[in-house]
Amino acid sequence: MRRYLSDVLTVLTASVAAMLTGMALGVENYISAGIVAILTIQPSNRETLKTAAIRLVAFICALLISAVTFNIAGFNIAGFTAYLVIYVALCIRFKWISAMAVNSVLISHFIGFGNMSAGPLINEALIFVLGVGMGIVVNILITRRKSSIRDLEMQADEQIRTILKRMADRIVNRDIEDYDGKCLVTLDRLIDKAIRAARQEHADKILDDSTYELEYIRMRGKQYEVLLEMYKKVSRLDTTPETAEHVALFMERVSAEYSRDNDVKDLITALDRLEGYMKTQPLPDSRKEFEDRALLFALFIDLREFLEIKMEFAQKEPESFADGIFR
Repeated sequence: MRRYLSDVLTVLTASVAAMLTGMALGVENYISAGIVAILTIQPSNRETLKTAAIRLVAFICALLISAVTFNIAGFNIAGFTAYLVIYVALCIRFKWISAMAVNSVLISHFIGFGNMSAGPLINEALIFVLGVGMGIVVNILITRRKSSIRDLEMQADEQIRTILKRMADRIVNRDIEDYDGKCLVTLDRLIDKAIRAARQEHADKILDDSTYELEYIRMRGKQYEVLLEMYKKVSRLDTTPETAEHVALFMERVSAEYSRDNDVKDLITALDRLEGYMKTQPLPDSRKEFEDRALLFALFIDLREFLEIKMEFAQKEPESFADGIFR
């Protein structure tokens, strides 16, 4: 509902501001400026700016075409029809569909003026500038959606640290309370919300085409999938083999060092050393210990995948996030 009311406020503000400004300047047909403003506003700032640029080019073409048709056929239905035949064909050819109707409305005003002298030309140009300008300014300045992408990322990272710490506690203490996976559900919701916020933040950027924030939270989404598998394995542990304490300690270290800027190279090096140590340990004495050791080894593999996902992301060049393509 808040988003809906914000969008309504944006449209109304742009339209009314364009009309009032036009009226104050003594522009004839100033109501059209409000209509142009409404038609200029798009779901994102980038789309609004792109639409405005297209309409400007299309408006100039409309003026040139109408100047020819009106001067040949007269400022009447015949002249306007001739204009429409040429202009509509041009708009369809270059995919200026959004500009076709609004610019034609402005051109139709010349029939009422009966000429295309400096006065009428300035009048229509003002309508166009006021409508498109107010649409752009209001769309950018009014807070349509304050992106909380960074806050959501921080919340997701903190949730991951908590999950890792609780896993480490559960490995050495089977009686830990409330180990029911709810923290993973919370993380999933945070990541989903962050992805939607990152999409909108990217769409609202005008000069920066980087998809870094979006790809960053998607990377966390991949780690979530691994954490889910780790949770299942930790939940099945019934004993605490000697190697379990080492794994738990390492997971606590990962939790403590988990951050946006950590490339995890040191953690992977430490993980390699831990793996070498685990391979030197004697075979388990009982079947149950053997099964739990196998679970720990599988957990160990998941933990490596969890870290490698971040390392691969950290190694990407900044330019690789500049394509602006959403998968």
